[in-house]
Amino acid sequence: MAAPVDEGRWDPGLVALAHAVKLDDPVLLDRVWEPLRLAHGIHLRRDTGADPFEFAAEALHVAEGRGLLRRLAIDLINDELVLPGFEERLTALLGATAFNLQLFVNGDFTPKSALVSARRFLDSCDRVCRIDIDGRHRGTGVLVRPTLVATAAHVVAELVRAENGVMTAVEGSREKLGLTFGYAEDYLPPPAADSRGAAGLQAVPDQVRVFEGEQAELHARWLAWCSLPTASERLGLPDVRDISGITETDGPWDLALIRLAQPRRVDRRTRLGAQPPGEPFPVHVLHHPGRASGAAEPLLWSIGQLDEQLGAPAVRYLHDANTVAGSSGAPLFDDEWRVVALHQGGGRTLQAVADARGVQAEARNRAVPVCRWLAKLDELEDVVPYLQEVRGPAGPRRVVGRRGTQERLWRALREGAPAEDRLLIVRGEPDTGLRFTKRLVGEYVRTHSDGVVVALDVANALATDAAGFAEHIAGTLSAELDATCGAAVTTGQSRVRNGIAPRLGAALDGVGGRRAVWLVFEGFDRARVSDQHGIDNLLLTLIGALPDYRTVRLVMVSWQQTPPERFALSVEDLQPPTAEDVAYALVGPGGAPGPDDVAFAGFALERAKAGGLTGYRAATKAIDLVSNMLKAREVA
Repeated sequence: MAAPVDEGRWDPGLVALAHAVKLDDPVLLDRVWEPLRLAHGIHLRRDTGADPFEFAAEALHVAEGRGLLRRLAIDLINDELVLPGFEERLTALLGATAFNLQLFVNGDFTPKSALVSARRFLDSCDRVCRIDIDGRHRGTGVLVRPTLVATAAHVVAELVRAENGVMTAVEGSREKLGLTFGYAEDYLPPPAADSRGAAGLQAVPDQVRVFEGEQAELHARWLAWCSLPTASERLGLPDVRDISGITETDGPWDLALIRLAQPRRVDRRTRLGAQPPGEPFPVHVLHHPGRASGAAEPLLWSIGQLDEQLGAPAVRYLHDANTVAGSSGAPLFDDEWRVVALHQGGGRTLQAVADARGVQAEARNRAVPVCRWLAKLDELEDVVPYLQEVRGPAGPRRVVGRRGTQERLWRALREGAPAEDRLLIVRGEPDTGLRFTKRLVGEYVRTHSDGVVVALDVANALATDAAGFAEHIAGTLSAELDATCGAAVTTGQSRVRNGIAPRLGAALDGVGGRRAVWLVFEGFDRARVSDQHGIDNLLLTLIGALPDYRTVRLVMVSWQQTPPERFALSVEDLQPPTAEDVAYALVGPGGAPGPDDVAFAGFALERAKAGGLTGYRAATKAIDLVSNMLKAREVA
């Protein structure tokens, strides 16, 4: 257990300021601190292993002594590394000056990174979908997990029913429901102007191009969870402030979670907001409003303010962003592009206004807080997407079995995956698909994320030692690494543990920015390297330090060394494909074979084995046999 930090070493004002700094993202902290440190010759480094709070307090202390505290504070604010109260504590330390007013003239808008905000906006657009039933537009949804879309339950109410107290999907509803991502409109520039002078030009309207988008395939069990609205809400919100019958724990939440057959993206999760501030704040609604014809508008953006919270704690919100029928289920984002609520509907009441306009309508739209059902997402966690085939130079190759491998890869893809999930050691006898692992990992990572995959054959290290092997690994990623650091090349084990391995880990971590870096080592069963002990020590040390290298994933094919105890469950021993594996390979995404399917696959597998085939080859042959039998039945 770490010793408590002695806060008495610093000024109390600096201690208070340090407590308002976010310390959970060392990569962002380095991005702020390192340029300032290097520019001013400061020796304090974050990666020396100091307690995060101790580092923050010391960094603020040093910055104050160099007259850099205000500049550092502004950088922390702009990189969203501060907690509420930071600016007030900073003013208490330094006082309000004209310099403050030059930067923050009002309290309504804090300067933000234009590129970061723009990227988050575009990323958010990619996650919003149009929802149709029987080809008619009904509402809007938003991706909240790689295979889960959230929308208002009343949007899909006709497709669900209560069965023994549990909401289930109506039979045949999957074929009626459609989710379309990327349904948008773009304005193309007008045709190039002729050579006449400006006075002779006539206005040419922009040309409109509509992108029809991509319809997502739904899982066979498409309804993951559903909480219908209250009776009052089903009547069309006669009173938008009515929250009778709604509780903090049970809702209801007017929420449906729709499961997709394949994930749309997993490089980072949708940013979902916790309890928002109590005072009004701006909101952005991305939605597909309906037209008078019943068709959907392409993706639109409405801006308003979330200005009232109903209940204590709040169970419904009111906002004034413009919406119409078809906007139901649309996400409400805050200024940081975090989803804080789902739009539910709107009501209209009349109130007297004492001005020349006489009586006007006061509109209020209603939304359901995200923070009330966040825990449900963790209960439902995404269905693992299994690849059916892997592409290659010789054409596609069917994936038989390897469901355990893909489940491990899926866990490793997640942002913030623990170290145990970021190591995979694959072992197996010949003909179990061991050498297929490299292709499977590459295809899986490229299909479901933007991670970087590098495969290294240990046979290429036959004539090198631990230092050379480390430089070879870094070199494949164009990362700079001087494993010798000016000293003679040595394979001394302490040097590997304390020098080479930490430098290699630091070089790998973050080399792809925030993208995960996957290192696939293979050939341990074929190679006899010149410094086997040194290289094994290097790899064991790298594995032991995985908790510190958050973007690094390691896949070790046929590596026989015993990993550290905490990684015991990271080992997978492959077995020859079974009849169940063959049956799963014959059903579509999200499907599951029945007992008869497995029995039929077992019959085909035995026939393939009777022909002299074993392992993976026997399973592939069995699949062909079953496919041919099914085709023959259809013809007959």
